[in-house]
Amino acid sequence: MEGRDFPHCSDGDVMIVLAPGRYFQLHSDVLKRSSGFFQQVLTEENGIYLSEKAKRQGVRIRYRLELVERPLDDSMSAGVLELVVSNTKIVY
Repeated sequence: MEGRDFPHCSDGDVMIVLAPGRYFQLHSDVLKRSSGFFQQVLTEENGIYLSEKAKRQGVRIRYRLELVERPLDDSMSAGVLELVVSNTKIVY
């Protein structure tokens, strides 16, 4: 993975993509406890269903968010994250 300085939890179920090769892989439980935004977005209804076979094959990501709008300047503005994958069933 490029961007080794970015947090990466190999068993995390959330991928937050900032740019090609720049992403976080984190735990939804931690994000939901820390942020009202993530509490609203990372719901069971918005998560991908992973079959037992997919889990055994190492598939972990249930949520993918992408930075779709970046701050225009170097201010502390956070930009806009968008949920990319939702209500999908992954069966391998």
